[in-house]
Amino acid sequence: MIRGTLILILCLALHFSGYAQSDSRRKIAIDFTDKGLEYYAHDSIDKAIQMFDIAIKEDSLYEEARYRRANSFYDKKDFKSASMDYLWLANHHTPIADVYERLGDIDTARQDFKGALPLLSAAIAIDSSQGSYFAARGLSWFNIEKFEKAAADLEKAVQLNYESADIYSRLGYAKLRMEDNKAA
Repeated sequence: MIRGTLILILCLALHFSGYAQSDSRRKIAIDFTDKGLEYYAHDSIDKAIQMFDIAIKEDSLYEEARYRRANSFYDKKDFKSASMDYLWLANHHTPIADVYERLGDIDTARQDFKGALPLLSAAIAIDSSQGSYFAARGLSWFNIEKFEKAAADLEKAVQLNYESADIYSRLGYAKLRMEDNKAA
């Protein structure tokens, strides 16, 4: 009985010390992420990435550091590194819609329009108020010649005040291909 109680106390102590250690590591990760954001704000992207690296080493589950590092890589046009962080976030079911949009943008740049569609759809499922998400998905639909779906998304982008000559041009062409000359 005494031995069982001692084992229980020891297990509880180890359990709670793990929480204290993880809280301490999270605080360090937050501090380094904040430093990284300061460097990023001053256009020192390489220094920012170094700070985000340290934050991730301290707490590998801290999404904010990984998201910020992915954005930094994306801004440097290091799409391979950005993709790795964005994919990690997506695989951990992040609620950050921009993650899925960026992954879709990377696929679009590689002309993998079909691969971009589920990612852009995920961004829209999280945040349907962004016209840029609908525009990106509409352009992907357009590029695989699914003109009805393209037109629906491009119209939604325009409704959300996301407008450009390219959007209107592709929307008009999609309408023509749908034999809707008047709308085109």
